[in-house]
Amino acid sequence: MLARAGSARTVNRRYIAIFVAYKDRTWASALFVSLSAVGMALGPLLALPLSHFPTLKFAGLTFDHVRLLSSPLTFMWCFHVKLSCLNILLRWRAVRWL
Repeated sequence: MLARAGSARTVNRRYIAIFVAYKDRTWASALFVSLSAVGMALGPLLALPLSHFPTLKFAGLTFDHVRLLSSPLTFMWCFHVKLSCLNILLRWRAVRWL
C-alpha cells in the first residue's frame, strides 16, 4: 500500500521541508538524526535483559527468549496504530463539520 513512499530519511526531509519554518529546519533535522541514533542504541540495550528472561506463559501464549523481544514492540505498534486511527478520525470529523 505504501510502496515507493520513500525511506524514513526521505519522508522526514520532505515533512520538514513542508511543515517546519525555514529558520527551524536545521534544528528539526538534527533532532531527527539524534532521536534515530537513540532508537538504534536503545534497541540492543533493551534486547539484552529481555533475552535472559525465563519462559513465561500468559493467557495461553508462550513468551520465550525469542518472542519476548518482539512483544514490547508489537504492543507499542498496536498503540501507535490506534492513536493514528483516532487522530485521522477526529480530523476527518472536524473537516466534515466545517
